[in-house]
Amino acid sequence: MFFAGVNLAGPNLTPSTFRDGLFRAGVQGGNALSPTNSRGRHGIWSGTGEDLGGSDDVTLVWWNSTAKGEDEIGNAGTGLYEYVSGGKRYLPGTWPTTDPGLFDTSKSVTIYTTIPADLQPPSYPSPAAKK
Repeated sequence: MFFAGVNLAGPNLTPSTFRDGLFRAGVQGGNALSPTNSRGRHGIWSGTGEDLGGSDDVTLVWWNSTAKGEDEIGNAGTGLYEYVSGGKRYLPGTWPTTDPGLFDTSKSVTIYTTIPADLQPPSYPSPAAKK
C-alpha cells in the first residue's frame, strides 16, 4: 500500500496526493488467494463516502479440529481452519442466502497445494528461446 500511494501520488508528495494516489489505484484482488482491496469510491460500500479501510470482502471459515497439516512455519499438527466453498470471497450485499457448505469438508479447503486452475498465470514464450 505504501509504495502504491507514493508512486501514484505524482511528483508532489503530500498527504493529500498520497490519499488521492491510493484512491486512483482501483480495486485489487478479489479471489480465493487475494482479498478485494480498494480505497476511495468504487461503488463497493454504498452510503459511506470515501472508503479508507482497504479490505472490502470476507470469506467463511470454520475450525476443523481433526484436519492435519502444517502451520505457517512448517510444523505439522492437528486442527486447521477450513475455507468454505474453496475460499470464495463475498463483497457487501453478496452474502450467500443458501448453505455454502459450512462444516462440509468436501466443499472446503485448508491449504492450496497448487494454484487453482482459474487463477493460474498465463504462460508466455521465453524471449530467450527466440533466435
